[in-house]
Amino acid sequence: MLSSESMSGNGEAFRFLANGFLYPEDGDFIDAGWRVLSGLSHDLSLPFDLQMDPPDLIELQAEYIRLFISTPTRQLAPPYASCYLSRSRLLNQEAAQEALNYYREVGVEPKSSTEPPDHIATELAFVAHLIDHGHVTLLSRFLEGHLLKWYPRFFSLLLQLEPPLWYRQLGKVTGALLEKIHQKGGH
Repeated sequence: MLSSESMSGNGEAFRFLANGFLYPEDGDFIDAGWRVLSGLSHDLSLPFDLQMDPPDLIELQAEYIRLFISTPTRQLAPPYASCYLSRSRLLNQEAAQEALNYYREVGVEPKSSTEPPDHIATELAFVAHLIDHGHVTLLSRFLEGHLLKWYPRFFSLLLQLEPPLWYRQLGKVTGALLEKIHQKGGH
């Protein structure tokens, strides 16, 4: 079960954030995640109104599609590094290979075969792995050389789309935690 107790400095927090950026399929995760978001927000001194009800699963699924699934007729916030780090803004560009190269340095491969390796959820899960296994130098290199090069632009675009509180807070907490570990030098 998820717990927010002192999660903000460890891999468990990043595993939660990674799962939060996947297509929502589990209402129990959303309900428990609402409390985790509140706890992490509190730990990071970010405002969060826990008095609001957790989002409905069906509504959150619709919002996920609206915010992250590509269509030619509307603007969205693609959750892939390639869309921010390549001129073409297409999937599976150099940033995807770059992410894979980082993963392979510690002998891991992405679990998902349906998402490119530079999806925000995969990259956050990788941060969790690096923290859990004490790969401080690689974590610092990954943040500076890759994730922090594109995450701020992704989050800015996400905010422009006026996401529901779940995704807005998920994005704020993610950015704050990334900055926190980056400032600590990956520790």
